[in-house]
Amino acid sequence: MRHCSCALFVRDGRLLLGRRSAAKSFYPGVWDLIGGHARPGETRVAALLREVEEEVGSVPTEFSLVQTVPEPSPEAHSPGVYHVFLVRRWSGREPYLRNAEHVELGWFTASGARRLTLADPAYIELF
Repeated sequence: MRHCSCALFVRDGRLLLGRRSAAKSFYPGVWDLIGGHARPGETRVAALLREVEEEVGSVPTEFSLVQTVPEPSPEAHSPGVYHVFLVRRWSGREPYLRNAEHVELGWFTASGARRLTLADPAYIELF
């Protein structure tokens, strides 16, 4: 089973989301949390730190696991689990697009985020 670690950045009552590239095989063109697949033998926290730094150039420094959700489309993407970490503080630069994973980043209120086309409908309750 695949494991993913994802960051829900929160600052001043706003949530950071990334719009995934239309070229991605997993959930193309929709808004998603920052993060990705854990490597074999990698812990959830190690995957979180690596994935976030790779995607947005920041390193979470104050975070906690807030939810674990199953893959919403296991028939299309194989069974998996997403470990969602609430990130309150980070070091490094302000989050920015560092690779082709996402084509846009945005800070949204919870109500604004709920109106987006999201990778996982379970995010609505989380927000």
